[in-house]
Amino acid sequence: MRVSAYIPCYNDGAYIGRSIACLQQQTLEPDELFVVDDGSEDNSVHQAQAAGVRVIQLPKNLGRGAVRALAMETAAHELVLCLDATKNIKPDFLERALPRFENPRVAAVWGTMHKEETATNLAERWMIRHMLNHISFDNVRHGVFLSTAAAVVRKSSVLQIGNFDSSLRHREDLELSNRLLAAKFDVVFDPALQVNLLSAETILTVLERDWRWQCWPGRLDRKTYFDHINAAFKKRLGQDLAACDLPAAALTMLAPHYYFWKSRSR
Repeated sequence: MRVSAYIPCYNDGAYIGRSIACLQQQTLEPDELFVVDDGSEDNSVHQAQAAGVRVIQLPKNLGRGAVRALAMETAAHELVLCLDATKNIKPDFLERALPRFENPRVAAVWGTMHKEETATNLAERWMIRHMLNHISFDNVRHGVFLSTAAAVVRKSSVLQIGNFDSSLRHREDLELSNRLLAAKFDVVFDPALQVNLLSAETILTVLERDWRWQCWPGRLDRKTYFDHINAAFKKRLGQDLAACDLPAAALTMLAPHYYFWKSRSR
């Protein structure tokens, strides 16, 4: 099976060289590799070109949905490996993922995210406890949501249901997986597919990431705002207190207010 691979990028010059290298070092190397740059203002394009990779440059920042939709239309091959510029994958990621596509109903396969580096600051402790630990499973799962941070997708299945929604700036992968599952395609999680986060996290970056994961695009209404506060009390706060991590507990209670502010400031 021939494979295209792409990296969506926005101001990720500090990391994109490593993400490109891990794709070039796969035990089954992709047959095509390109970067879609979403209007970066740093040296991302230069770094990608220096690595010998074709770069498609968008004239301005259009968001995740538009980048992924363009990548699916551009990809030359039926199977498409997508990898965020701030991630890298184990050398056998693609080799392990491809056999899943022997089943024609499998539209996407993805794996578990973690940080290899020891979490030494509050932001990374909080992200691992409340985010990464809750998007992974111990065993292979079928019919689950999709995370495109690092995944292989079947181009024809994605295009059959209308491609990624180019209007979405976040949660474009979850919205796509809802349509894939509704169309009776399968989305598979495989814990053997290992993904590592490269970026150094701060309180602002983890709150931004958590907002994208927790909140649908658009303005957050007051009912949903209070639902997030209630969930923070009932689910996350107890874990922080059990770990005797009072700074993390404070961040847990801040997060719903950040969601509300962020959703209404856009």
